[in-house]
Amino acid sequence: MSSAEVRHVSTTKVRPASYIDEPTGNHRRIDLSPGDLVFLRIAYMQKGLLYSTDKKCINEKISNLKTSLSHTLDHFFPLAGRLAIEKHEDDNTISVYINCNYEGVEFIHATADISVEDIVSPTYVPQSLIDPLFSLTGVPNYKGQSHPLLSVQVTELRDGAIFVGCSANHSVCDGTSSWHFINSWSEIARSFDNHTTSCPPRVFERWSSRKPIAPSVFRSLLLTSCRRQSSLNDNYDDSRVLVVLILMNNRTKLIPPLPETYFGNSLVAGLVTLKEGELIKKGSGVLALLLKEMVQTAITRTTTVSPGPVEGSVDIEICLPVEVFKAMENDAEFMEAFSS
Repeated sequence: MSSAEVRHVSTTKVRPASYIDEPTGNHRRIDLSPGDLVFLRIAYMQKGLLYSTDKKCINEKISNLKTSLSHTLDHFFPLAGRLAIEKHEDDNTISVYINCNYEGVEFIHATADISVEDIVSPTYVPQSLIDPLFSLTGVPNYKGQSHPLLSVQVTELRDGAIFVGCSANHSVCDGTSSWHFINSWSEIARSFDNHTTSCPPRVFERWSSRKPIAPSVFRSLLLTSCRRQSSLNDNYDDSRVLVVLILMNNRTKLIPPLPETYFGNSLVAGLVTLKEGELIKKGSGVLALLLKEMVQTAITRTTTVSPGPVEGSVDIEICLPVEVFKAMENDAEFMEAFSS
């Protein structure tokens, strides 16, 4: 199946369970840091979870997800707010901040005429099959003024399984923070009436480096990487330069270190460049060595990398055209290096 026809059953607004209506203008304000601001023109960050289940009590399961989401927002209340802008007339500058007005998180209940097998069986899953399982696809983060900072789409598949697609505003949080949220939500959903989580409280106060990377430089790195990813194919040009950008969590590498519970963007960007001809001549080992050196250098100074399911392992998310993945799959040396 090359595409998914998704039908929205309902769309509701979910607020923190402890929400109490407050007078207008009496909401908490969280100013964005330079590390948050660089993501304003980037699209919403998306994470998806697939659960194989049955069709029994599906409405109760959807209801539990919605209720547990409300209780989880008690611990992650900024996600229920909106972005806001303040103009400073005295120096002609602006500030962007999170207005914690409890406007709410979007919760979409949808159905799709696809099954788990349609998603997990193909080696290469068409983007047209995945995109409809998320909301706010391609929406830039600065539109968080009018769009929810978090939108959750729970899609019922025809075999009873559910796909939970989370679209989060990247100016509000990074991958580490979003996984903290998802793990807490999962724990609270399993606890049923308890509505508690063992995760420690989040730290929402923003931290700024004394020497932050210039937003224009960071944005340039991101755009350069995106352009290179979109232009790569399996007919390599020996003289063309390959650009690899890695964003890494650096909370514990700062001096003084930030707590792991810091809810925001705390990333260090690592960039590796080499000619494609060099990669072909010397093999994938040279790229692995350059990436290792870059990571070690970045750690000493202070594609996306996240902690893996096994302690000490890492998950590496790479965005490339299908033709490139097919070429890598047919490269015996490459596959041997990455499967060991």
